[in-house]
Amino acid sequence: MCPSSVCVLYIKATWTADKDTPLATVSAGYADGIPRHLSNKGALYWKGYRCPIRGRVSMDLTTVDLSAIPENERPRPGDSMELLGQHQSADELANDAGTIGYEILTSLGHRYGRQYIGDQADIIRISGGKVTARGSFVVPGGTLVEAEVVGAAP
Repeated sequence: MCPSSVCVLYIKATWTADKDTPLATVSAGYADGIPRHLSNKGALYWKGYRCPIRGRVSMDLTTVDLSAIPENERPRPGDSMELLGQHQSADELANDAGTIGYEILTSLGHRYGRQYIGDQADIIRISGGKVTARGSFVVPGGTLVEAEVVGAAP
């Protein structure tokens, strides 16, 4: 639990808890393709729950707010959170970051496992604001991109 008045910071404080807040640190940052512009405005997802990014996205870590998740359902170290997938398309994430979906997809770092399914022409395309494909870009576990939780405060 992050107590009230405690800051989340990377270089300088950009978010301060106004109440006791459960947070998780996720092992993905701008080196992995999470745009720094998502600092304090983007989100990752845990089992359908939106987890807002708190503080700055750093090179290798991102902090998210777990307040919306019932305490007994919160992620634990080693669990994975969804960046892109069923709950958030590349275009939706790009909108939060002030860019386009293609930039999000081409920025994904080399740390993610990749499995390509389908013909090369069908691997992935963006249409009408949604990622659509007969084949798809996935990582193990079925979500498009996920990142491991490395620390969680109860």
